[in-house]
Amino acid sequence: MKILEKLGLSDKEAKTYQALLKIRGATVMELNKIVGLKRPTVYFCLNRLMEKGLVAQGFAKTKKVYFATPPDSLLELLHRQQSALSNIEGRLAKVVAKLKDITQNKEIADSLDVKIYEGMSSLEKLADKLLLSHQDFLFIYSGQSVLKHVSPEQLREKFTKRRRQIHSSKLYAIGDLNPFSKQRLREADTDFREIRIVPEPIHFKAILCVCGSQVILVSLDGTPKAIVIDNKAIAQILSFLFWSLWESL
Repeated sequence: MKILEKLGLSDKEAKTYQALLKIRGATVMELNKIVGLKRPTVYFCLNRLMEKGLVAQGFAKTKKVYFATPPDSLLELLHRQQSALSNIEGRLAKVVAKLKDITQNKEIADSLDVKIYEGMSSLEKLADKLLLSHQDFLFIYSGQSVLKHVSPEQLREKFTKRRRQIHSSKLYAIGDLNPFSKQRLREADTDFREIRIVPEPIHFKAILCVCGSQVILVSLDGTPKAIVIDNKAIAQILSFLFWSLWESL
């Protein structure tokens, strides 16, 4: 069911949820046979579904059994995601406005160590520099806007493969459903990356990234350019906003 993907469920999570809807309850071993997934993957899917309120657990005699909550839970999940996204967008808009004021004030900008990168080749050098910091990445992005400037193949070649080569860090990304995120959800490589999907398309032409103490704002309107602010306090505020949205999805 494609609608489940739009609510942020991976293909394996959707299969697990649909299997539980058809039966009154199942153990992990039973689900392992029904959906054909390895037991660690079944546990991972069940935990994610419980976080979303789509699965509950109980006991049948001495066995732990998992149940699908009523289908109305899907609407409740959608409403929670829409509310959280609206709240985060409002707060993020205020933060971005303040950051723009900061970058336009030379005295403050100098004290915050602000750097500007312009053009794709410049952004690629920035990405390589960030990878070498070995810090985790937090991303919020619009797949539609990103894919206008770079193809999924280029992303894999210039960023994903490079990150694997240098054993860099883990990536956490929040985005809308797009060809690149769909492929990543199917791969479910949670030791390397985790992705959560918002229920509606993201239309802003920008990327927000937090990497350690650095905040990177990338504009994709016209020639790509990035503003990099190295400030621990600002990074902490935006990390808090990121994880608030993450937990709601």
